Amino acid sequence: VPSVRLGYSSDGFQKNIVWMDEEIPNAGVYEWEVPDTIYRTVSIRIADARDPSVFSETLAPFKICGTLSWTFLDQPESWTSGAEQVLQWKTGGTIPLVRLEYSQDEFQNDVHLIHEAYANQGQYSWKVPQDLGGEILFRVTDVRDSEVRDVTLARAKILGTLQILT
Repeated sequence: VPSVRLGYSSDGFQKNIVWMDEEIPNAGVYEWEVPDTIYRTVSIRIADARDPSVFSETLAPFKICGTLSWTFLDQPESWTSGAEQVLQWKTGGTIPLVRLEYSQDEFQNDVHLIHEAYANQGQYSWKVPQDLGGEILFRVTDVRDSEVRDVTLARAKILGTLQILT
């Protein structure tokens, strides 16, 4: 097979077919720039460019998803309750809405919602709750795919405030 045709599909090559290249030399290797389109199941097909009935597909479908990664709190910090803190993360791909949460027990049982479906802008201004004490981690999650998430590397220690009254 001197030349091949490469494509991918999210519906088993029924209707949604995107051809990456119509005809390329059969070198056995192809560098593909993954599209910024989220799919839960994708298959790739390679076909003989002269005879499309001769083809092969990936054995198991895979998914194309975005990425989320925190860009703050990479080492422990101390924050004062009642203060404003800017939570910042980086997004790879298209993720329109994110869920923001914090936890004192690594998200085992103690999970507190900051925002259920926040329009992803890569940052969120958060007022540290007055009743919160201890150390916390943050998690950002793609609302459409709970497997696309990140947890901060370090904890924020929450300090209370004292007010002296005379």
